[in-house]
Amino acid sequence: LYHIVINTDLVTYEEAAQLIGAEVIRRYKLDTPVRTATITGQRAAVF
Repeated sequence: LYHIVINTDLVTYEEAAQLIGAEVIRRYKLDTPVRTATITGQRAAVF
C-alpha cells in the first residue's frame, strides 16, 4: 500500500488494482462459497 500511495511510479495501475481487489476479497471473505438456506415444505413467495 505504501508504494501505491507514496511511490506511485513503482506500482502499475494493474498491480494496484490487483492488490486492492485481493484485499477486498480477503477482508470480506468473498473467496468462500455462499451457503444458502434450504426451505422445505413451503411455497415460494410470489411478488
